[in-house]
Formats: sequence, structure tokens, C-alpha cells
Amino acid sequence: MVVSDGARRAEEGAAGPGARVPRLELILFAESRDGFVVLAEGGEIVPLRLPAERRPGRDAGDGLGALVARAAKERFGLDVEYLGLLAAEPGPRRPRLTVGAVARGAQDFGRAGTRSRVLSMADLEARRGEVRDADLFAAAHGWYRASAVARDLPVRIRRAVDRSLLYLENHRSIEDGRWGWNLYMDGHSLGLLSTAEGILAHLHAGVTGDELSRPVASLVGMQNPDGGWQVRKSLVGAQSDQSVTESTCAVLWALHGVGRSSSDPVIADGLAWLESLQHDGGWPSAAPLDGAAPELRVFPTTCAVRTLARYGRGDAAKGVAWLRAAQNDDGGWGSRPAVAGQTQASSATHTAYTVIALLTAGVAATDPAVGRAVAYLRASFDPAKDEPWESSQDHSLINPATSARLEFRHFATPWALAALAMAGAGLDDPVILTGTDKLLGLQDPEGTWRSSLTGGARAMWATHDALYALRAVSDTLRETVAPVVVDPYRSRERAALEHCAAELLAGDDRAPAAGARRWWQTAWLSVLTVVVALVTLDRLAVFDALTSAKAGKAWAWAATAAVTLLVAVAPNVVGEEYRVWRSRRGGRRPGG
Repeated sequence: MVVSDGARRAEEGAAGPGARVPRLELILFAESRDGFVVLAEGGEIVPLRLPAERRPGRDAGDGLGALVARAAKERFGLDVEYLGLLAAEPGPRRPRLTVGAVARGAQDFGRAGTRSRVLSMADLEARRGEVRDADLFAAAHGWYRASAVARDLPVRIRRAVDRSLLYLENHRSIEDGRWGWNLYMDGHSLGLLSTAEGILAHLHAGVTGDELSRPVASLVGMQNPDGGWQVRKSLVGAQSDQSVTESTCAVLWALHGVGRSSSDPVIADGLAWLESLQHDGGWPSAAPLDGAAPELRVFPTTCAVRTLARYGRGDAAKGVAWLRAAQNDDGGWGSRPAVAGQTQASSATHTAYTVIALLTAGVAATDPAVGRAVAYLRASFDPAKDEPWESSQDHSLINPATSARLEFRHFATPWALAALAMAGAGLDDPVILTGTDKLLGLQDPEGTWRSSLTGGARAMWATHDALYALRAVSDTLRETVAPVVVDPYRSRERAALEHCAAELLAGDDRAPAAGARRWWQTAWLSVLTVVVALVTLDRLAVFDALTSAKAGKAWAWAATAAVTLLVAVAPNVVGEEYRVWRSRRGGRRPGG
């Protein structure tokens, strides 16, 4: 149903001459249809319109939300839940208010009129040229999505973490007296890197203490004589007992998390091995054999920089410089630095790894290198996909003689979320909010996490990465204190704005009194005008001249006309000039 021109004129007439009659438009999201209820009108797609009649005594004091809910029920027979005020456009005669609301559950949207349609946000974007106030529809959709996700997000995160912990608890591996986990968490042979990731997963979930003592002892007992740690079960091509940078860093990270310091001999030996492998600032995945040149790569370098920075080692600074030099022109990083002018394509995972390494090493979030990397991550975010950032995989050669290589599958979404959160983004950021919602959707009912790279398997690295991201995102809730502190003031500000809008729509009981004051003021000024005219004419002896027979009679009539005109016009001229002066002083245009 659409308000006709005749109805609008009747509405204005009922409000009284000179009244500011507002136009109230409703952007209504139909939750059950996942789209907006709109009107097709004159080649345009427009919002619904609601009646804005004044009801002194009935609606005065109601919030705008209550007025919108009542009007939607009376006009369309729809039960709506008010979202908020999207726009307010003041005007001398027809101010316009645009509000957002949600219709929950199955309802008859056909009652909105024969020209009504339900269009999805994708449809509105595709027909953007036809949509009036397209930006307001987008704002309402974002508001709805944010409120829907944020309403239960903390509970969803806690439940997801608890499910993962329960799964890890029930799928431990025990081998030769050692406790831990393996790559596929199937309870069979023990994996070293997976055990480190299992400990870290518990730490990210806030679990410390005796529950981790046996897996920690297992890691310590599997240290190589050179101080590093190998990858026991996950190499491809052949197995090798060589120490590996990524594995060593994961173990040192886990041991740091349980409180081991660099004064511990196990930690000291591990850090010494790691520092010995650094070459020109970067790191390979393993020590080169037979004097071969090391293959320096971005991922092991980021792992080493994060690890050394956590333990306060100075060699982290050399790694930071190497990473800075390896950044691509698009702001991201690839798996290797550019070699002989051949740029390696950037990926979301390697960019996220590097941002986290730089920030962990003390580089400021405002640093230009970090800023360009954050921009790259935002540009590569695709909210339409289950995994908003594309995962990738690569491998490092560990032992050329046996072709043993380490294959890494990089789960991009959790690492990108963690990087953006560490760089200062919080859940009030649409990318973080949507990305977290998408990540939670990747958890299986059992508590593990799937990725496009897992192929249906339940991989430890996917569960670890997801819990790491959820911890980073959750930390922003504690660290971003300012919005929490300011929120009561913002709430009062919003309440005042909505009350003002409600008064504009509903009128108030004082309106007749204001009209009475204007009537008495007009009458009083009229009496004063007559008195002033009579006194002026008397002081000029005009009355004497009019009753005499002398030649001054013509002058007296002229004076009478002049004084009468002056007294009649002067108040209006002075009043208008004063209004113009006040308008200019307040920065407003007259009449607007």
C-alpha cells in the first residue's frame, strides 16, 4: 500500500497550515526471505512508506522504535523489530526520516501492496542504478548482519573452543611412554610438530598447568643433539631426523607458553641452533648439506623472527630487515623473496605470517610496511566464500639426498584474522566480524576444523590455526576498552536523537499552548501598533492640521499616510532582518 498524493495533502491539512509534516520511510529486511521488502514505483525501487500522522497525547514520549512498530502493524499488518534510524533529512516542509527494521518469521509481505517485491541484497546491488537510496539498503543490511552475528558471537566462540578441547582430549596419542598428538589426531603414532601444535591449541584456549605436563615432557625428550627438533612423521618422500626450522620454532613457542625461559638449557640449545641457521637475515627450513647454498624462505623466517622476539633475542631484528626487503609491490609476501627480478606472487597466508612476525618483533602497527600488508589482506578478503581468504600450500626440501621434503598447507583465514586483529582491528570491523563468523562455520560438529586443503581429514594444524585466530579476535574485546567506556554516553546520545525524531512524528501535548501564545502575541502587537501610530500623529500635530482650514491640511494627510505605512511595515522589516542575521550567525541559510 502506498500513500497517495491526496492522502499526503490530507495528512498535511490535518496537521495544520505551516506544519512540518515528516515523511517516514521504512527499509524492511524480511529475515525468512533473506531480502528487503521494496516498492517498484515509476521505474525506481524505493523503500516502504509509513504514516506519520501527529497523535498528541497518544504517542508523545514513545521512542521512534515503538512508533515504527505500531505504524508497520497498522499499515501493513507486519510485526517488525526496529533496527535504528538510518538517515534524517531536514526540510522546511517535508523532512524525511529513513529507518531500518527486521520482519522475523514467516509473514504475508503481499500486504505491503501490489507493487511490493522482496529482493535480496545481491539483487539490489545488481540493479543499483534503479534503487533509490541504495547506500541506505546496504547500511541496513550491514546493521542486520552485524547485530545477528554479534548477538551470540561470544557464546559461539566459547562453544567452539570447548568442542575442540574435548576432541583433543579424546584423541591423544601415547607411544613409548610419550604423550601427545599426531597429524590426523587418530590416536596412533606420536607426531612431534603436531604435539607442539596440540599444546599451543590448549594454550590458545586458556588451558595451562598439569594437563600439559606430559606432552611438554615428550617435546623436551625429543630434542635433537644439535638443539633443534625434527619432523617425525609428516615428511614426504622419505623420513629424516634432521632438525627443521618450523618444527623447532613450534616447540620453542609451546615451551615459552608454559613458562620456560631462555635460561633453561633446553631452550638455550634450541635458540642457539635456530640462530646458527640464519643467513643474511633469513632462514631456510633446514641446514644445507655438503656446503650447498641455503634456500631462504618467507615462512621459516617469520617463524624464527616470532620465536626469537618472544625470547628477546637480538637476531630477530636481522630477520625483520630481511622480511622488509622481501615485501612485494602489492603489499603482500610470497613464499620466497624476489630472485633476479622474478617476483613471487603474494599470498594471504605468507602476508599474514609476516605481519604477525613484524608486530611480535615490535614493529608498530602504523609502520608503512604493515599498513600496505593490511591493505593487501583487506583487498584479498572475499566474504562470499566459505573461506574468505584463499588457502595455499608449498613445500621445502629438507634433505636433497633422500628427497625428503616438508609439505606445508597454509590455512589462510585464521592467520589473516589474527594478523588484522594484532594490527588493531576488532569485532567492530566488518572484515573481522564476517571473517570470524565464516571461520566458526568451518568447524565440524565433533570439534575439528575443515579447510579446502584438508580433503575431509581432521588435521591438527587446522584446529590449532582456528583456535589461534579465535584467541586473537577474543583478545580485542579485552584490549579495545574505549568503546566500552564511551558506550553509555553514545547510548544517551542515540536516545536523545530518537526521542527528537519521535516528537517530530508524534507531535506533543504542548502544541496547542504554543499556538495560543502566538495568537495573543499577534493581538498584543496589533494593539501596540495602533497606539504607536496615534501617539506619533498627535506629537506631529497632525490632528490639529486635519481640523484646520489652512493649507497644511494636505501635508497632514500625507503625514498620516506615511506614518501609518511606516508603522505597519517597520516591524516586519526589522523582524526579517533580525532573522537573517541570526541565520547567518548560526551558519544556516535563510528559509532552510
